[in-house]
Amino acid sequence: MENYRDNDAGQMTTGSNRLFANIDKDLGFSFLSAAGSEFTDLLNRELHRFSNPWIQEEKVVFRGVRNDEAEFNPVKPLEESDRIVILVGDYDSPDRELEKALACQRSALVACDGRTANEFLDKHRKNCAIKYLASQRHLLEDEVYDWVKTQQDIMPLGKIRSGFRELEPELRETECCFFNLSAIRHSDAPGKRGSDISGLTSEEACRLLRYFGVGDYSRVLWIKGFEADSFSAPLTANLIAQLVWYFLNGAVHRPGDYPLSSENLIEYTVSSHENLPDIRFYKSRFSGRWWFSIGADFNLLEVKPCSYEDYLLMCEGEISDRIALAVDA
Repeated sequence: MENYRDNDAGQMTTGSNRLFANIDKDLGFSFLSAAGSEFTDLLNRELHRFSNPWIQEEKVVFRGVRNDEAEFNPVKPLEESDRIVILVGDYDSPDRELEKALACQRSALVACDGRTANEFLDKHRKNCAIKYLASQRHLLEDEVYDWVKTQQDIMPLGKIRSGFRELEPELRETECCFFNLSAIRHSDAPGKRGSDISGLTSEEACRLLRYFGVGDYSRVLWIKGFEADSFSAPLTANLIAQLVWYFLNGAVHRPGDYPLSSENLIEYTVSSHENLPDIRFYKSRFSGRWWFSIGADFNLLEVKPCSYEDYLLMCEGEISDRIALAVDA
C-alpha cells in the first residue's frame, strides 16, 4: 500500500511506490482555502472525522489563504505538472490570474445559475472545450443556452438523472472542474449563494466528483459559490468535505488503463449501419471502461471515451449522441 508523507501545510505527496499507475511521475496534492480561517478550521475538522480516502494515517489539511496575502501566488501550484490542486472559496484579487492559469484544454463547469455560466463561458470558451453539467433550463440565459446547445457540450440535470453513469466518460478526459454549489439543491446546500431549491443531491454531487477524480487527466478542482460566514457554515463545511473526500477517493483509485496501445483491450467492431464507417469499441481488461474509434486501425489520437450503453445501442441498430457527434465531426 502507498505510503504518504506530509510535505508541508496544505500539501501531501506520494511515497516511493506509486498508486497512480497511469502517471509517469509521483503525484502530490495541494489543498488551498480562501474561505476564511474559521471556515477552513471547520472544513479540516470535518475531513478529519472521515476515514482517509487512501486509508493512510496522514490527514488532508487545507491551508488557509487570505485574499490579500502578499506572498500567495495562486499560479505556483499549477506550474508543477505532477500536482493535483484543490481550491475552496472565492479568491478576489488573484481571481483573473488564477482562472487564466486554469484555462485547461478540457474543463467542466458544474452550476445551475445563468449568471455563473455566462461569466465563466465569457472567460474561457475561446480557449478550451467546456462541458456544462447540471444546468437547469429555466435558469439559463438564452445566449448561454444557444451556445452550449450548438457546441453539444451540455448535460442538463434531467439528462444526468436519466443516466448517471453516462457522466463518467464525459469527465474521463477533463482536466479542470469548476464546481459551484449553486448546482446542489438548497436543502442539501443551505449555505450556497442563491435561493434556487432544485439541483443535484449531495450524494449525486459526490458521485460526480468521484467520476472526475477517477478520470485520467483530472488536475484541478475548484469549489466555489457559498457563504463561508453564514449560520449554515458547519453544514456547508460538511458538504464540501464530502465532495473533496470523494474526489480524492477517485483520484487515488485511478485504474491506470488509459489505452496507450491496443494491448489489454478487448476489441469489438460494429458495422451494421448503412452509410456509416465501422465503429471500433475497446473494453479495458482491467477496469471494464469503454472507448471507441472510427476507422480500420487502432489510433491513440482517435480513441474517445464512451460507455457500455453506447456499444449496446450500436448493436441494436441505433446510434448514441456521443457516437453521432464523433461521426459528424
